[in-house]
Amino acid sequence: MSMSRVRFGILGMAGLILFGAGTALAQRTEVSDRVPASLAGETYVGVHVGYSFIGRYETNYCPCDIDQNDFLFPGVRFGHYFTDHFALELTGQYFHPDHNHAPEYWEATLGGLWNFTPTMHGWNTYVGFGGGVSIHPSWDNAEFSRESKTGPLAYLAVGSEYRFNKLVGLRLEAKGQYNFHYHYNETALVGGSGFTHVVEVGGHTDIQPNIGVLFHFGGHAAPPIVEAPPAIAPAPAPPPPPPPAPAPPPPREPEKPAAPPVAPPPPPPPAPVREPIDFEHGKSRVTNIAKAKLDAVAMRLRDNPRATVTVIGYPDSAGGARQEGLARQRAENVKQYLIDRHRIDASRITTQIDMSDTSNRGKVVVVTINP
Repeated sequence: MSMSRVRFGILGMAGLILFGAGTALAQRTEVSDRVPASLAGETYVGVHVGYSFIGRYETNYCPCDIDQNDFLFPGVRFGHYFTDHFALELTGQYFHPDHNHAPEYWEATLGGLWNFTPTMHGWNTYVGFGGGVSIHPSWDNAEFSRESKTGPLAYLAVGSEYRFNKLVGLRLEAKGQYNFHYHYNETALVGGSGFTHVVEVGGHTDIQPNIGVLFHFGGHAAPPIVEAPPAIAPAPAPPPPPPPAPAPPPPREPEKPAAPPVAPPPPPPPAPVREPIDFEHGKSRVTNIAKAKLDAVAMRLRDNPRATVTVIGYPDSAGGARQEGLARQRAENVKQYLIDRHRIDASRITTQIDMSDTSNRGKVVVVTINP
């Protein structure tokens, strides 16, 4: 394989990466306050290019002075998510820094990947670990044989993949690996003739940053993004009819002695005040409209220091651990706003959730109770 063909292949893979990233950017959907997505069952494939800081390549793979400017390498990867966080990944990489002095060099690895922030829209930060083998052919004139030499290696990687949508992601990764031993060809002159034999030496460390594009298949469908329609102001009420003309006063009766005043009965305690707070679908962030309503609740609490409130959170749909967490987070965000913004004592605020009430889906109801 000539150097021009290798460079052409690398440029082609880089063009594929840029094409995939551009396609994904054109389809990108802006989403905020996202809940974690389910990635279990997804399978992905992709290509990448990287750079090898392998050090003195002529010492590791060839006892000669070779050009160290072409250390770019192409690669492919294949993986599968068994849970939302854990995947197994198989990678293969091809090196050929000097076509005149050093043979081609392959790496194949298999390992695990732990995704700390699983989502179908945004950054998926992960750590990878595993092992594999390096393979490159060697020529041994002393034994008159040419065979492929292998050496074990172990690696540790950190990186992050930006998912533009369910299908396409762009991955940035820094990978460090340790080759336990490797081989190179050493040529010696005996009687005017050159004899090449294979030498095995100790291990070395390599750092490999790389960038690539991934295509994802299978798994669960992407969560729907439903935007709430804008609120429509109600039509103004018609003006009230004019009051009727006053009736003529009745004839005056002779005045009677005034009855002794009767003390009025004490007023009944005020009924609890219910304040519904709307949330956007799938989100727990307190909106500006909700903050205005909560400011009125805080004013009532300041005017009556003995009053308490109960904050009831509701989900968007019937059930599921994710919906229960969404309802609980909505109630906690309302409570925290009253504490942080208006300095309301936390002991006066009680939070709870209701998964069975279908009339208040997507809301938080604040009930003010006066003693």
